[in-house]
Amino acid sequence: MNKKETLKIENLLPNASPAMMLKSSAYISLIVKWNKIYSLTATKTEEEIFAKHFLDSLTLIPFIQGKNILDFGSGAGFPGIPLAIFMPVCHFTLLDANKKKARFLYQAILNLPNVTAIAKRSENFNPEKPFDCIITRATSSLKNIVEQVKHLCDKNTVILAMKGKYPTEELKELDQLNLSYEVHKIESTELGAVERHIIRINLRK
Repeated sequence: MNKKETLKIENLLPNASPAMMLKSSAYISLIVKWNKIYSLTATKTEEEIFAKHFLDSLTLIPFIQGKNILDFGSGAGFPGIPLAIFMPVCHFTLLDANKKKARFLYQAILNLPNVTAIAKRSENFNPEKPFDCIITRATSSLKNIVEQVKHLCDKNTVILAMKGKYPTEELKELDQLNLSYEVHKIESTELGAVERHIIRINLRK
């Protein structure tokens, strides 16, 4: 296990093109609009969504491996859609079993040619080839995540799980499975007092 400081997410935004910022703004506005009917996020204003969800999603950028990425339990599109906007050379598949959230995803990705949305449970999803990287944000315990996506992986697949506080007990379960992992702590003035840890899991024992 390796725990270390990683990056400041403020440093990611100066690299954004005008097209990226326009797509980002349109996506966040769409969330606010749909939130009036569907409860996509607990945060309601564009400013809150940008700080608590959009920027938070971008902290995964330095850890992404390969170009074929699965966002497991995508919900309102975090972290997959922000990453797709900032990483146009990668293809992102957004997987969520919630039909209402999936309908939102279908609308949100219309201007993103590098994104596909799938409304299925993970156990019913059988893609043609394994993913290079699987990303997930606050969906389940680390052990459950591994169990639910392992059929979508090969020995080279990396799982990136976004967690809040340091997940001591969940990491003990990974130790019992004899899985290799790294813990990266994210610090940013944009996140305020919110804790963020990224767990990088390698399925190769």
